[in-house]
Parts: sequence; structure tokens; C-alpha cells
Amino acid sequence: MLEQVCALAATTSDVLAMAYSQIVRGVNRRVLGTFFTPSPVVSHMLRLCQDLQPQTVIDPGAGVGAFSLAATTTWAPVDVLAVDVNVVTLGLLAAHEERLKSTGIQARLHLVHQDFLTWSSAIPTLPGPRLILGNPPYTRHQHMTAQDKQVAQQAAGPLVDSGLAGLSTYFLAACIRALSPEDSLCLLLPGNWCQARYGREARKWLWTARDREVRLQFFPSTAEVFPGTQVTAMILYVGPQSDSSTRPFAVQNAEIIDGKVALTNYKRVVRTGPTPPRFTRLHRMPTDDSSTLLLSDIIGVRRGVATGANQFFFMTDEVKETLPADVVVPALLRASHVEGDVLDAATFALNGERGLQRWLLQIPAERPITEPPLRNLLELGEHNGYHLRHLTSRRPSWYSVERVDAPDMFFSPFAHRSHRVISNETGAVASNNLYGIYVNADSAWNSSQLAEWLRSAPGQAALADRARDYQGHSHKLEPSDLLRTRIPAAPP
Repeated sequence: MLEQVCALAATTSDVLAMAYSQIVRGVNRRVLGTFFTPSPVVSHMLRLCQDLQPQTVIDPGAGVGAFSLAATTTWAPVDVLAVDVNVVTLGLLAAHEERLKSTGIQARLHLVHQDFLTWSSAIPTLPGPRLILGNPPYTRHQHMTAQDKQVAQQAAGPLVDSGLAGLSTYFLAACIRALSPEDSLCLLLPGNWCQARYGREARKWLWTARDREVRLQFFPSTAEVFPGTQVTAMILYVGPQSDSSTRPFAVQNAEIIDGKVALTNYKRVVRTGPTPPRFTRLHRMPTDDSSTLLLSDIIGVRRGVATGANQFFFMTDEVKETLPADVVVPALLRASHVEGDVLDAATFALNGERGLQRWLLQIPAERPITEPPLRNLLELGEHNGYHLRHLTSRRPSWYSVERVDAPDMFFSPFAHRSHRVISNETGAVASNNLYGIYVNADSAWNSSQLAEWLRSAPGQAALADRARDYQGHSHKLEPSDLLRTRIPAAPP
């Protein structure tokens, strides 16, 4: 019965979505954060909620009503409120409201043309129990005006403490704040809030709400849950409060297979101790034991030199040969400048022959600028406005970059399949495209052993366990993530 209900609703919402895509240009849909939910995902989320008995269902950012239409036929008769600031999508939904009633299904669908974030404070006044069900808009923070962010911050309160949050995270926070003990929510969201700093307060709320069941279901970063988009999606379910002191906190993988959402890799997580720094890797986090140690126990990590204008401060042999020897040092600008695993003398020389930027301009602040070639170079930099950039303008001498020791190895924080680990045999310093790894002198590991292990399959798997996933199977490690990577207590 549920599948038939969802199929009816999906047919209607698919027609509306097609009509909307003809009316509104794709670029404008992206700015508005409008993505239409595939019917298998709608059906799956309805199944997650099928044991609930809501009196009111709220669809935040309802769009063309995939969830609203499904809810009217799943829990009839209930009040279903489709809330959206977009008059075009609500207008399309209104045009089909009479068609829905003509089917004989008892439905009380209410179209609310308001900004959900300002309207959400009214949720506790609606008949309960209430279920918040839907797919909030995915508008990125770059597309939000200062006024938008002010309204969003007021609705989110302390659950969002960063201006980098997208609109969907503000929606999530507003929904959480509106929950009464008997209420539930089930939302389809982009996955970044599960690992980004701006989502940490929402994660903390979920982690400490131990009297509510919480389910996190992650689609793989390679999946196009929304066809033609680059959004990593996940489903969040939060149940009503229970008399039980500790309700399940479950993490699963989700994938659309043969027109249905399939779940794998179930893991029930015990909510004890502080909130984990990320939710995306809860089902893969390794066990801490005496056979392993943290990378932070044996290394130091720092980003490479932040110049503020790499095109000026990193230079080729042609420019370097005109300057005094004491103002340039060997450097590696990008990992792609090394084809193998080692930056040795031969590779460094080859980079010079290729005309690559392999030298860093590193002028001590106290050094007099007397040589004409050096003075001319700095005047050219000022002519091009490099001294007025954010970072350079904050230095006592705009041209004097920070001094960084040459690392034992270079580490590429971004990866598509594997992270590059490049041994440094030339004494070069890194740009801020790379991290420098410095192995402690008293460590049981030496730099060669560590570099070899980090490049190995177990090493790459350990790094992946700490990385933050992005669309297209790419991932990134912040320095703190790298330091929390676990390695064997002794070299293999």
C-alpha cells in the first residue's frame, strides 16, 4: 500500500518538477537550492516514519510537494503543511491540489507561502504529535545575502555558530529547535554538516539527545541522488523522546539500486563521551588499542608557506638567477611537479629545465633592499598590487614571507583516490598547497619507513578513515585529521 501511495504522489510531483524545470533556468534553481527528490528516496523516508502517528506533517522548503503529496496519502486524514517561499513551486502544487482531492483521498493539504525560517517558531503551536519531513533547500552560503544570514541565524540560534553554513543547515537547526518531546523529523540533507565546523553544534545536540532514536544514512559521494548535481546526500531521522534512557544511534550506508534505497553496513554507536568530531566516518572509525598509536605521537604537521601571491613569490630559474643567492630557497609549489615519490636532486633539476616555479622568494624583513634586480622585482610586485592583498598587507614588510623549515616529506591534503606522500631529499620548502610532515627525532619510525607505510594500502585506508568525503569520491584531510590518523605502534 505504501508503495502505491508513494507512486501516486511521485507521478504528480515528477510532473510538477518537469514543469518547474521548464519555467525556471537551471542556474536560478541552483541559487535557490531547489533539488527534486527522486521517488525511491521519498518512499524510503516514508518507510522510516511509517510507525509514527503524526497529527501534523510539516514539509520545509516543500518545492513541488513530493513529500507533501506522499504524506497526505500516507497519514490521511492529517494536516500537511507545505511551506515554501518560492511562489512558482507552490503555484504548481496548488494547481494539482484539486486533482488530488478528486481521487477520493481525504487530504488536508495547506500551502504556506512564507520563509520557513521565520515561520518555524509557529511549529510548537500546531496539533501534535508533529513530523517534519522533507528536503530543505541546498543554497550555499555564498548565495545567501547578509540579510538572509541574519534571519537564518536568528532561527538557528546556538545550533549554528559559523557564517559558512548553507541554508539546509539553518533549516536543520530551526527544525531541531522546534521539536517538542513527542515530535520527530526526517530530512534529506547535504552531508557536509556532518563533518564541517558549522555543523558541530547540531551534531552535539544529536549526540546528547540520548532519549531519542537517531539514524544517519549516507549515500556514497559518487552517487547522483539528484541527477546532474554535485551534492553528497544523507538522510537524518530523529524520533520522539522515549522513557528509555538511551535510544539507538545508528549509522548506515545507503544506495539506490533497482529503483529502491538499499541499506548496508549497519552500526549502532554507543553515545558516551564527547561528541565525535565527524559523523561521516562513525561506521568506519578504528578501535583505539595498544597495537596502534596516533600520528601526532611521532610527527608534527604544518601547512606550507602562505605567501598571499604564489605567482609572484614562487619563481622560475630565469627570475631566480637575477637575484642575490640569500633571498631564494628551493621550493615545491605543487605535488604534480613530482612524478614519483621522491623530490631528489635529479627531479628538482628537471623542474628547472621544465620552466617550473621551483624557488621561493624569502627576504628577511631586516635585510636592506639595495641590489637593483631585487628592488626592481619588488617595484614590479607593487605595480601589480601584490602588496595590497589581504595577507601581504598585514606583514610589517609585505615581501617578507614566513620562514618555514624544510619538512621530511610533503603531503597532499586533497585526493581523488590516494594521498600523495613525497619524500623531501632536497631541503625544499612547501607552498600552502601542501602540508609538511616533520618526524620526531626520538620516534620509533624514521621518515623513510613512515612515508612507505603512508603510501601503502593500509596507510591509505587509515588516511581515508580520517578524511572528509566530497562528491566524486574525492576527500580532504585537515592537519588535525592527519594527526589523528592511527598507525602501527612500530614499523612493519
